Amino acid sequence: MYLLYLSQDYLETETIFLGVGEDPAKLYTNALNPELTDKNNKYVVEKWLARFQNDISERQRIDIDRAFMYAPLIAGSYSIKGMTLHIKKISEY
Repeated sequence: MYLLYLSQDYLETETIFLGVGEDPAKLYTNALNPELTDKNNKYVVEKWLARFQNDISERQRIDIDRAFMYAPLIAGSYSIKGMTLHIKKISEY
């Protein structure tokens, strides 16, 4: 199982849970889709996506997408201008 969440580096207490799932590719794709995101988290997801689209190169975007979907244990986290996207393998109970 994998856990995907966003944190805003300037707000120590704000961690936005985006989802949990067995398939990291589906989790990453669905959790960062503003149409599927919980309305309370939609603003933060859109803020991340805007930074993702505008503040890094196309090559970096491709590399990040691939890492989070296909090598989540290597990806771990990625920061863009004060926001960090995290993926973490969690134990099943």
